[in-house]
Amino acid sequence: MTDRDTIRILEELIAALDVRLPRMEHAGEAAIARDAAALKVSALERIAALRPAADPDDTRPPLF
Repeated sequence: MTDRDTIRILEELIAALDVRLPRMEHAGEAAIARDAAALKVSALERIAALRPAADPDDTRPPLF
C-alpha cells in the first residue's frame, strides 16, 4: 500500500465520520462521538505527515 492509498483511505474515513450524526438519546453515544472526534484528529495528523511523501509535486489543496 502506498502513502497515496493510505491518504485516500483516511480521507474516506474522515468523510464517513463527518456524515454520521450522534444520537444522544442512545446510551454511550456521547463517548462514541468523542472517540470519533479524536479519530478524525488522528487521521488528519497522519494525512499531513504522509502528504509530502505521497507526492511532493502535488499542488492540489487537501480535501480536509
